[in-house]
Amino acid sequence: MRLRILTILTLLSVTLMARVPEQGKHVYRASTPEVTYVGRVVRDSAHVSFDWSGTYLRIAFYGRLLKIDYADTGSNWYNLWIDRPMTEKPDRVFRLSTLDEGETMGVYTLFRGEEYAEHEIILQKRTEGEQGMLTLYAFQVDGMLRQAEPVRERFIEFIGDSYTCGYGVDAASNKEHFKPRTENAGHTYAAMIAQYFGADYMTIAHSGMGLVRNYNSRFANTSMPKLYLQAFDWDTVSSPLWVLDSIQRRPDITVIYLGGNDFSCGMQPSYKRFCEGYMRLLCQIKNNYGDQHTILCVTKPGCDDLRDYVARVVSECDMPCVYHFAHAEKVYDMKNDMGADWHPNEVGHLKLAYSLIPYISTLTGWEMRPLFLVDN
Repeated sequence: MRLRILTILTLLSVTLMARVPEQGKHVYRASTPEVTYVGRVVRDSAHVSFDWSGTYLRIAFYGRLLKIDYADTGSNWYNLWIDRPMTEKPDRVFRLSTLDEGETMGVYTLFRGEEYAEHEIILQKRTEGEQGMLTLYAFQVDGMLRQAEPVRERFIEFIGDSYTCGYGVDAASNKEHFKPRTENAGHTYAAMIAQYFGADYMTIAHSGMGLVRNYNSRFANTSMPKLYLQAFDWDTVSSPLWVLDSIQRRPDITVIYLGGNDFSCGMQPSYKRFCEGYMRLLCQIKNNYGDQHTILCVTKPGCDDLRDYVARVVSECDMPCVYHFAHAEKVYDMKNDMGADWHPNEVGHLKLAYSLIPYISTLTGWEMRPLFLVDN
């Protein structure tokens, strides 16, 4: 019996000794491989920066405290999930404090607990590039980082405008105007589709952006085919070009939801000009991922000319694996399903997602799950 007790005490001592290095404060560079970034980011040995709407990161750790050293250039809002998936309501929605003049870095606490335990944090940028860029410098942990879940086997790229950004999706009604607080990339059709299929996703999107003409002719020297080449959204002057190898895996499908802004304010481009812009974007995507990469071109409800233009582009592009899906005019309720400035709210986005899910299932071969079971 005494020998057995000594053996147990020895094993317990070894276990506790193995735990000791995991307790206490440790600092990791933001570029550490233990953290998984999903979306377009620019990293070096010192920091990681991104500004695209919906970009997120997964952080796994054993500990009781997690902080970030950061710099945020604008009015960004963030979603935070603690020990639960992105499909559920965030545990926290927050802004990072603006830095005082002369300061280059702030510190924000993502998690604080009483006991050492295993945790997973998901941090997502709700707002688009026009609201600013986030740079992460370090993770401060009372404990130790673990290897976070890598980018999942299923991966979707979404290219779009305000719909894909989640413009006004959390606003109470269409009478509200845009506020950064009510923009939420986590409540868009794109996020819902990815969650349905258990996929990761990245969004290349900016409100008001078109293929050859932006909303009311804004940003005259910028369009989505130009932005698609950039690593950053809103830095159109010094942004480095995006490098394909900067993401862990290539997407299985690209969904393009663009064109409404080209036809905005009672104006529209000629088919020739529109076709040239759309073809330019299609070629860029194919150059990234190969000729057999699947592309789904989606058109918004209530714009027959846009639908006809895109259908014609897809028919004439002479590229394999390029398809068109046109949303029905009554896909959502123009009164009850609207958020700020007549953009879809969360229910409207859910209806857009459910319209697209069967088609994406067919194109990818990913199975559809029953929405409900009937008890006979």
